[in-house]
Amino acid sequence: MRFKGLFRTTIALPVAANLVAYATVFLLLLQDNGLVNTVFQMLGLPTVPWLSGGTELIPGPLKSVLGTGFWPRISLVGAVTWRWTGYNMIILLAGLQSVPQQLYEAAEIDGASRWEKFRYVTLPQLRPVLLFVVVTSTIGTFRLFSEPLIISEGRVAVGDPDPRGLHLQHRVPAVPARVRERDDGRAGRHRRGPLDRPAPDRR
Repeated sequence: MRFKGLFRTTIALPVAANLVAYATVFLLLLQDNGLVNTVFQMLGLPTVPWLSGGTELIPGPLKSVLGTGFWPRISLVGAVTWRWTGYNMIILLAGLQSVPQQLYEAAEIDGASRWEKFRYVTLPQLRPVLLFVVVTSTIGTFRLFSEPLIISEGRVAVGDPDPRGLHLQHRVPAVPARVRERDDGRAGRHRRGPLDRPAPDRR
């Protein structure tokens, strides 16, 4: 296959990309006036609310099911898939190259088709590698935080106008003043312990 090395390098290159850098690039590309929607407008296609959310382009029966967060979720899945496909490809390629060629030759002598070779030779040999890829990808998905934070600009909900939405002080309600005064009064009337008693006069 021609340009095989170039093709593999292109697929594996996103693994070396900085997390903040690639998430910021996707943020700029998928904005309402970003490059992707600009190309759509040039082609006469409707713009997609990749980050702002909306149900305009979703079929009627699915609007209530998918909700306004459908397109932001698609954007996030696309960004994460672009980043980690190359990593998984490297592992799967190493597993494919470790499959003994004699097994394929024996299957060919037995008259196995391409599908039978894949089903009875390739898949059983790749089972440990596939398990590793699935487990690591699942763990990485559970640990996913930086990409949603950067791409959503810190908003906790689709359409949230506050870009500081993930900051705790903007989401936890303030304690009323009368509650603080009552707690401070209780703290001042605590029972004295042995260490709080004044020292006896030894004169």
